[in-house]
Amino acid sequence: MPLTFCPVSSYNSLMHRPFRPALAFLALLVAGVPSLSSAQIAIQSTVRVDPFEAIRHADYSRNHVLVTWKTGTSQATKQFVLAQLNLTVDEDMSGLYFDVLRLAPAAQRGSQTVEGVLRSLQSHPAIGTADFDTVITRDQVPNDPRFNQQWGLRNLANPGADIRAVDAWALPITPETVVVAVCDDGVDYTHPDLAPVMWSNPGEIPGNGVDDDANGFIDDTIGWDFWSNDNDPKPNPDGFGGIDSHGTHVAGTVAAGHNNGIGIAATSRNARIMAMKMYGSTSGPNFISALANSVDYAWRNGARVISVSYNIDGYNQTLLDSIGRAKAAGVIYLNSAGNNGQQNPRRQQIRPIHDNVLFVAATDSSDRKAGFSNWGSLIEIGSPGVDIMSTLPDNQYGNNSGTSMATPMAAGVTAVVRGAFPTESYRAILDRVIQGAKQVPTLASFIPDGGRRVDMLGALTGSKAPSNITAIATVLGTYVSGDVPAIEEDDDASYIVDSTLIERRGHFATIDVTAKFEDLDGPPRQIAFQVLSGVSVSGVTAVMNVWNHSMGRWETIRSTSARTSPTLMEGAIGRRVNQYMAPDGTVQIRVQYLNQLRRGSA
Repeated sequence: MPLTFCPVSSYNSLMHRPFRPALAFLALLVAGVPSLSSAQIAIQSTVRVDPFEAIRHADYSRNHVLVTWKTGTSQATKQFVLAQLNLTVDEDMSGLYFDVLRLAPAAQRGSQTVEGVLRSLQSHPAIGTADFDTVITRDQVPNDPRFNQQWGLRNLANPGADIRAVDAWALPITPETVVVAVCDDGVDYTHPDLAPVMWSNPGEIPGNGVDDDANGFIDDTIGWDFWSNDNDPKPNPDGFGGIDSHGTHVAGTVAAGHNNGIGIAATSRNARIMAMKMYGSTSGPNFISALANSVDYAWRNGARVISVSYNIDGYNQTLLDSIGRAKAAGVIYLNSAGNNGQQNPRRQQIRPIHDNVLFVAATDSSDRKAGFSNWGSLIEIGSPGVDIMSTLPDNQYGNNSGTSMATPMAAGVTAVVRGAFPTESYRAILDRVIQGAKQVPTLASFIPDGGRRVDMLGALTGSKAPSNITAIATVLGTYVSGDVPAIEEDDDASYIVDSTLIERRGHFATIDVTAKFEDLDGPPRQIAFQVLSGVSVSGVTAVMNVWNHSMGRWETIRSTSARTSPTLMEGAIGRRVNQYMAPDGTVQIRVQYLNQLRRGSA
């Protein structure tokens, strides 16, 4: 029977077949240098968020929690859990993938607390995950009306300190339409600069009171309001005699109309705005569950880019899982870096977990980091975010500042690149956006890789980041699919290899990878290897080897039993690294999966 290499995303569909182990292959990391170099085939994370850690970084609801139920949990069991803890399901706030459980008023007046309820749920065998519903806030600083120009698109005062939008618009490229979900406090979709660029749900007949496209939402023609659970994502009164304007400003930066003789011109000309309202200011607080529901709606209904300009330092497992589902659908998620002037904010920890995520710092008109902007090792790009002119409710315009404003500009560029290269994977698009960004010396100490700031012309005319994988060979087994270009385009690509049966020994499958590390600042102190694998039967051994160039031989650095659930195998070379890295920077790894016959077997 064969062994099969495949992506972990295919694991569930594969495992029902008899004896076909699923293997997500190899990640190589070099440690001990200023910036890590890596050669990647597939990386999956098993990180789980501790809800009590999350609430150290944000306020949270004292009267409801978020849960997922384990697969196969019966309705009777769910009702028993609810009755046991005096909980009810809030149908309006619950989503397709999680339930919101509300404490009874009598319980809240007594000794029952949301913290105690969560601990009880965590230990219950029917519960998959249990989270506090943490509070989110906007990543915006007060308006500054001194500049009535869109310097971020073309900077006349400091030429070059902009995203070169005008030059990019002049390219002979007609990008396909891309839907961008703006998850915010609503969008004034009647604004003359926004009405023509709003997404229109093709499967829904407006105003007939019927869920025509059977997506679970009635008359959701331009999006949904998860704050008040209705089909009208317009902004609320702000409590000060005006209207919430944050989401309208964000939407205008992404996609306001071009060449229409009014107002402003947005970053993109091909984007359509899906209005996802998940925040309202007339009463508070505002919870992260609404954002998770918005992300799920967005990817399920055709959005290809998601723009979020909110503080998610209190992120929980519920939000992580929704972003992961968006990744599985190939959707890119952009989020503001935050306005605390802080290095390495907690939210950036999402980036290694989900590689469809891009955090955006804010820059000013002199190509410096905005004083309020967060920055960090995993905040990979900057974007104009000071005194940004855009749309406001009631046919108005104005300047706003914040990483909230930087993020939609980067999202607009991402939408243009995604439309220009519609067949490329989300990872390839992000590579183009990041690699095409301008390296700005004044940002180099804040943003990785030389201080990269969004550059739309560079993103459209440059190339994707080159793969560090120079060769992959099947040593033992039958080649089925996968090649180096596929891996260049998608970090999650992998190989499928059927094993070979060797008489009186068993089934074996072996893969060799040659990875090349370039531009290292001196020899690394360590080379680490990771393999995520899962098999459908017991008795399979995973062996990790590395080629010793000095000795001319393969050396085993790790051997372990492959388990029936996805399990990470790690190995490392911590001594005499120069013996394993050739002078040209190449490292050779061999991974074997062995299902050996017992002694005496036929």
